[in-house]
Amino acid sequence: MSIYHLRCERVEERKEKKIKDHQETVSKQISENRSKKLNTLRAEKSKLLSNILIFLFNFLYSVCECNGHARQCRFNMELFKLSGRVSGGVCIGCRHATTGRNCHYCREGFSRDPTKPITHRKACKHLKPLGQQSQDDETFNKV
Repeated sequence: MSIYHLRCERVEERKEKKIKDHQETVSKQISENRSKKLNTLRAEKSKLLSNILIFLFNFLYSVCECNGHARQCRFNMELFKLSGRVSGGVCIGCRHATTGRNCHYCREGFSRDPTKPITHRKACKHLKPLGQQSQDDETFNKV
């Protein structure tokens, strides 16, 4: 074999090595890009799943904050957003003379009894018309 042929073989070997190295580099870059994209997608998926779970938790567990005065409520997305994604529940059919989104006010004609918590059945007491005496007042007057 001549020197010329040996040089040509070496040049070919170098070209093949460069091509192989380039292919490996490109392959690594593609792999890294795929990995980055997958990580980004995983992060986005995780964030979305987290938001869904927070929404479901709040919807299922925090939607009805009716202080024990209502058996039903409905979900209102606007209220949920306005509350900072804490609660979007609106109580339906407040009982025990209560009213309001969370059955936390006394209906007209009733006043809040400060000696009882809002969760008590008798937290709102009936207002007496002016001049009307209660049985307690009559008992006091008899003594």
